[in-house]
Amino acid sequence: MSWEFGAYRFLAGLGTGAELMVGIPLLAETLGETHRAKIAGVMMTGGALGTFLGALAYGLVGSYGWRMVFFIGLVPALLLAVIRRRMIEPDRFEAVRDRRRTIVATQRTATDDREFMRFVPMQLFTREHRYNTMVGMLFGLGTLLAIWTTNIWLPTILSLMVQKNGYVGAAAVPFVSRGIMLWSFGGVLGYIVFGFTADAIGRRGTIVVYSVGTIAASLTLYLGLPTYQPWYPVLLPLFGFFVFGVFSGFAIYLPELFPTQVRATAVGFCTGSARIVTSFGPLVAGLMVGAFGGSFNKVAAFMTCFATLNILAVILGRETRRPAPIAREARGGQGGCRPWPPATDVVTVPARDQPRKRAIAAGSKLKPQPGRSGTTAFPSASSSIRSR
Repeated sequence: MSWEFGAYRFLAGLGTGAELMVGIPLLAETLGETHRAKIAGVMMTGGALGTFLGALAYGLVGSYGWRMVFFIGLVPALLLAVIRRRMIEPDRFEAVRDRRRTIVATQRTATDDREFMRFVPMQLFTREHRYNTMVGMLFGLGTLLAIWTTNIWLPTILSLMVQKNGYVGAAAVPFVSRGIMLWSFGGVLGYIVFGFTADAIGRRGTIVVYSVGTIAASLTLYLGLPTYQPWYPVLLPLFGFFVFGVFSGFAIYLPELFPTQVRATAVGFCTGSARIVTSFGPLVAGLMVGAFGGSFNKVAAFMTCFATLNILAVILGRETRRPAPIAREARGGQGGCRPWPPATDVVTVPARDQPRKRAIAAGSKLKPQPGRSGTTAFPSASSSIRSR
């Protein structure tokens, strides 16, 4: 029975992992620059909201057994099937697909065309992208190691803590359910606030703030409080705010590190490979319980400190936020902004190969700009793509 349960969980993981890793770049390529981070943060609330609803379902139908709780998980899967029918490909991805078809049809062999047509996972390790790939993997490792042990053991820890207040067995269930709900509610707020903060102070600074907050809140929660009452209900949402909220960086910071033609593969590889590595984290943490005197709290606190890898990742990585527009007077009559890293790429399409000239931007059509001889250039919003 145990191997069957594990097999079904594995299949469920294939589905949910694939949906998330495709949904993130889809959102990044569809939204405009101005509100992308904010909307992406709202999208990521689904992670904490799902945990909140799962805890609510456990509190309502948990007495009927775990199977009933799992059946409720079918509802969002059915909803996703309905949503998918109305989705369309973003213009940026259509431009990449058009270029690939043009290269195949004309059999062009220029160096940049060969690099563009290379097997996409291999492009992640080219000189242009391998550094960002390393930064993305490091960020994935830090966020996942910091939360996975808590995600598995927090119900057990809450049960042990409420026992110290005299609640055992069925009497402890409401406290555990409410504790997880408080933790998840804080995560919902953390996801949303991340996007606004990332636009205000930058992606890297926001990740540092959330990582420091994760470590500080976890150490206080796991090592500083002797019983559940009265401070656990206060600190649980604060801990959830930081440890969940930093995952908004998966939808905001990671996609901005890579251009459209490799973005989905890069996000999937960085987060997926980190998940494979960190899947051994709970096993190792379980073995560490004996070394820490049988204390789940101490091991959970130790594992949460891996959030320091997030800080290391953004120290090594680059900032991807576009600066606010600079006043026209300050630019000597030139309005607009001076983005770094470049937030405008040029998709140059041969006029003979593109009868319908498309302006690729974040949800809007732009006028073509003069390009090289025989070409028309269109502004878009990720990294440089050129076709000759």
